[in-house]
Amino acid sequence: TTGSPTRKIIAFAIPIFIGNLFQQIYSISDMFVVGRYLGKEALAAVGACSAVIIFLTSIIIGLCMGSGVLFSQLYGAKDYEKLSGAISTSFMFILAITLVTMVSTMVFINPLMRVFSIPLEVMGLAKTYLLITVSGLPFMLLYNMAAVVLRAFGDSKTPLIFLVTASTINIIFDFILVLVWPLGIKGPAISTLAAQLVSAIPLSIYAIKKMSFLKLRPNFDLALFNRVSQYSLLTSLQQSIMNFGILMVQALVNSFGVTIMAAFAIGVKIDTFAYMPAQDFGNAFSTYVAQNKGANKNIRIQKGFRSAIICSSVFSIVLSLLVIIFAPNLVA
Repeated sequence: TTGSPTRKIIAFAIPIFIGNLFQQIYSISDMFVVGRYLGKEALAAVGACSAVIIFLTSIIIGLCMGSGVLFSQLYGAKDYEKLSGAISTSFMFILAITLVTMVSTMVFINPLMRVFSIPLEVMGLAKTYLLITVSGLPFMLLYNMAAVVLRAFGDSKTPLIFLVTASTINIIFDFILVLVWPLGIKGPAISTLAAQLVSAIPLSIYAIKKMSFLKLRPNFDLALFNRVSQYSLLTSLQQSIMNFGILMVQALVNSFGVTIMAAFAIGVKIDTFAYMPAQDFGNAFSTYVAQNKGANKNIRIQKGFRSAIICSSVFSIVLSLLVIIFAPNLVA
């Protein structure tokens, strides 16, 4: 709420960008190890499942981000009593959706395989990978809820530290569980689950300690729930709608066979990197707007808007050019 808007937004956005970069390394390292050492059938299975996982996680991340905007607004207004209630209500609401999503995916996994036209030669591999990775959704929720709370307080660096540690563990376990202890496609799935656990639990403990000035208690506030759902559901829709489109395209791609599935999986991963700057500057700016709105600094919001547009555009153009120039290398 003070200082140069451009510097504040860049300083806040860069750790988010680096954090999302490392979050992508979870699935990139899975894909690298699978593609190099387990063959194109396993790569096709991971790619098909990744589209489902990314869609499901984008729903949950969107819910957390929307709640985070409300947290930032209440923090900026120094309304700590409502902030405490909003955090508790949001967590209960999003946890319920996460558990329903996880259980539904596990129960209806066979119809899901048919809906997305998974070829018979990779169906067993895809089911194994999806069942293990989807069981990590509650840990993913814990990490993202703790991260949005800390970001609402202006701290985007601490979630990054925990995420870098988890990503490193994920990469190491990918190689160990495929090459040293050959578990096949279960190896990358288990390493992703372990990394989520390592990032979620310590960060949640840290966030709870940082919230010691709040009177946190398990409380579902119906009055606050209307505001929580208003923010979180729309943000979730915004986050997930493009991934839903990719999921629909993935279903079509799957009907063309294993080789096309493997190629599409690689292309989607590279594309994910390309649109990250625009997404992350948008996320940083939403926190900036919320805190300043809570502090009634509307003129500062207008100044920040121009800064966010310029920064997002510059970063996006540079990264897009790099992807285009080095496309063959990235695919290889």
